[in-house]
Amino acid sequence: MTVALSGQGADELLGGYRKHQIAALAGATNRLPRAARALGASAGRLGPASSTAARGIVALTTDDPALRMLAMSRIVQARERESLLTPEFRQAGAEDEIRRAIERNLPAQALSPLGETLHLDTRLALVDNMFLYFDKMSMAASLEVRVPFEDHDLVAFCTALPDSRKVWRTRRKEILKRASRGLLDDHVIDKKKRGFFHSALGSWLRVHRNSLYEDLLHDDRVRRRGQFDVGEIERLVSAAGRKGKKSDQRLFSLMLLEKWQRFYVDSDGELARTLPKHRSLAEAS
Repeated sequence: MTVALSGQGADELLGGYRKHQIAALAGATNRLPRAARALGASAGRLGPASSTAARGIVALTTDDPALRMLAMSRIVQARERESLLTPEFRQAGAEDEIRRAIERNLPAQALSPLGETLHLDTRLALVDNMFLYFDKMSMAASLEVRVPFEDHDLVAFCTALPDSRKVWRTRRKEILKRASRGLLDDHVIDKKKRGFFHSALGSWLRVHRNSLYEDLLHDDRVRRRGQFDVGEIERLVSAAGRKGKKSDQRLFSLMLLEKWQRFYVDSDGELARTLPKHRSLAEAS
């Protein structure tokens, strides 16, 4: 059996993302007088609510860990969801449900903003996203992958570390980088982090914009579904690869949602076509 080792889990344990820098800074901000933090929060409301600056100020000044996580991590903001969906598909109380989903995974004990963020990442993004896609990709190639960073002893050790060993000043995964000196070349340790598909998403959308739009978001099936606001979708498509990472991610998310619905929801989707075959095999066995 072919086996590979993966570095999955190191970012969520040791603070490998930019939001972990923000969370570490929020810990320092929390030591400021409440009046100063309130003034900073008011300044953040002066600009567009979905802007990077406004979301960053919310993350730095709020005491609410769920709100902090949403400000740092979400792709589609509340107001953007309202404009993307037609009135028939807007759900009252959706924001409360989203926040409750995060709050159910908060740590039982009081932690620092960085500790809370890392805990939520391990409970949400790591198991529902990172491990999931990595396992599917490796199994599709008959490759067995192990994740040594998720060894329970190592997890317990990393969880007990102080914040400064995870994010020191602005340097992420501090203790891992120090431990790796002399084992790896410095340029490998110090190179800029590149997220999975993030740097290529804009270019990919720009190259395939027309075909993706016609095949996925502008055909009769989408119009009959009546889920998306056509004008807003057209604006996202026209901005593909030009308006920044968040705009590209919103368009990509809508494309994935439409693909998922065509597979699992539509009566003539792939799942509906394969179910009779699966039932026959189950009955025969």
